[in-house]
Amino acid sequence: MKKVIKIFAVVLSLFVLFAACKKEEAKKEQPANQTKQEETAKPSEQAEKPPVNADENCSKTYDFMKAFVEQMEQQMAKMGKKPPNKKDFPTKEKFVKACKELPTDIIRCLDMEYSMKNQQECQDAKKNADPEKMKKFEEMLK
Repeated sequence: MKKVIKIFAVVLSLFVLFAACKKEEAKKEQPANQTKQEETAKPSEQAEKPPVNADENCSKTYDFMKAFVEQMEQQMAKMGKKPPNKKDFPTKEKFVKACKELPTDIIRCLDMEYSMKNQQECQDAKKNADPEKMKKFEEMLK
């Protein structure tokens, strides 16, 4: 079970890192005047948050994690290493149910497009997550 939680944390971190890379690439491709216009945007324009579709975000995250683990297993097999026990991976239903109990900001940040556009917010959401809610998430996956 701890492996699943670690995988979830790694996936969330990968989202944030991927978003950071994409944002840097986008900055390099933008003309200088466009970047300045964005920097002077009103805070209220930057603060708009879309509604959270927990079912969709949690389901997509599960699918991504499962594909990631399967890819990792294939790579480990090629290297002659034993893959992790599949019993450690929860069912999709169990994962989505537990995921929907996470704080809204974390669920929102599971959306790749949103996390790419709101890197700092997503990093803060992960850093400031209520430890009790995260513990509850872990417990629900057991």
